[in-house]
Amino acid sequence: MRTTGRSMPPTDPRARGVLQPQLAVAIAVAIAGLVVNFISLRLSDQLVPWFPSVPDIIQARLPYVDFGVPGELVFIAFFATSVALLVTRQPRSVPAVLCLIGVFYAIRGVFMFVLPIGSPPTAPPVLNRFVLYPYASHAYFPGGHAGLMTILSLSIQDVRWRRVLLVATIVFGLGSVMARAHYTADVIAGGALGYALVAWGRTRLAPRAAPAPS
Repeated sequence: MRTTGRSMPPTDPRARGVLQPQLAVAIAVAIAGLVVNFISLRLSDQLVPWFPSVPDIIQARLPYVDFGVPGELVFIAFFATSVALLVTRQPRSVPAVLCLIGVFYAIRGVFMFVLPIGSPPTAPPVLNRFVLYPYASHAYFPGGHAGLMTILSLSIQDVRWRRVLLVATIVFGLGSVMARAHYTADVIAGGALGYALVAWGRTRLAPRAAPAPS
């Protein structure tokens, strides 16, 4: 059957249900998500008398590795590389990525408020671990680092860099579990949520339009 009219590509911002976030709006969404995340942690800290540990069958069979300082350095290098790639090579996708990050942290905040759990049973005391994240005694499910790194990795358009960053994400996730900084379920859930958001964003969030030629 022959159709009339011009079909609209799925990424066209005029398509039904597709948003084209502006940078200012995207920054606001990212900040709002982080605020929800930290407010949830703060409320849990005030309202929950104690945070129970949960058995982790996989983690219990893995050796302990002190992944504190090396892990944070890997994350900083990963984050800097991802941001540099986004800003220099695909700046029009930055607003969409910021929106995904904001939504991820908002969802994470809700989960951490309704499901406050403590450190893994075999984890050293928080005071004996190198952690930069506040509320390290109950900031677990889903894993924030795993989700953020998954979103950033999958948002990179260059295939080679995307593979490198995905490998770094997997190594970091495994290191987090072995260091008892996260449960196995935290890393899996964080990665799965990040993947789901990126898949949703590819159909619902369009890149910013290129500036009109002067």
